[in-house]
Amino acid sequence: MDYDEAPNTLLLVADTARFVGYGFNKFLTPVSSSAAEIGEVISNCFAISSGLQKLANAIRGLQQISWYHRYQDRISDLAYSLDYTFKDVHGIVGHGLKDYQDEGMPQTASFCRVWADINGHIQTQSGNSLCRRLEHYKLFLESLNNILKEGTPVWTAFITHQIHSPAWITRADAKTIHLADLHKYLFADDYIPQMGPGGQHELSFIKADGGFFALRGPILWACLLANLA
Repeated sequence: MDYDEAPNTLLLVADTARFVGYGFNKFLTPVSSSAAEIGEVISNCFAISSGLQKLANAIRGLQQISWYHRYQDRISDLAYSLDYTFKDVHGIVGHGLKDYQDEGMPQTASFCRVWADINGHIQTQSGNSLCRRLEHYKLFLESLNNILKEGTPVWTAFITHQIHSPAWITRADAKTIHLADLHKYLFADDYIPQMGPGGQHELSFIKADGGFFALRGPILWACLLANLA
């Protein structure tokens, strides 16, 4: 995705995200058992739309195009993946509701079936629910916008299945933890991740206060969903 076409492409995807978010409002009442999760999906859609608009406007205002070229592949991949996901979901909803209702299925039941179809499809593709996938996109987009705003080399990582393993996170000392299974997304080619002696990913902290840690180094966002008691 070239620099000149990036803003308009991102804005088109932002419109799609907002459209899908509005569409899921129709699921809240008939799929009341999943209303909380559907509400989170709607919130993520609007957050992604807002983040894409912010990124598009920031790219338009760049004084040095070299920044965009540095992150061009990541931005292109994000836009393509989001567009694919939203169009996939829109297709499942549109065809699913029509097909189920043509079969004589009651409206509430058809909405429940389509919601299950969407999450089953996403689960097969990526091992996540739609809600979790959109959460990943949102955080990735936030990282890109923060990099553009602050110009700081960073990495990000999504903590998913690792949380279920008691061995994936260990405390090396009072201010250092090791992560055995962490898939990092680097936003700077010249950033060298800090590694422990056994090849584990290492995070060093400058202080601990009530369970909230301040990280040492150029780390913008790290999510640790674990109890470090």
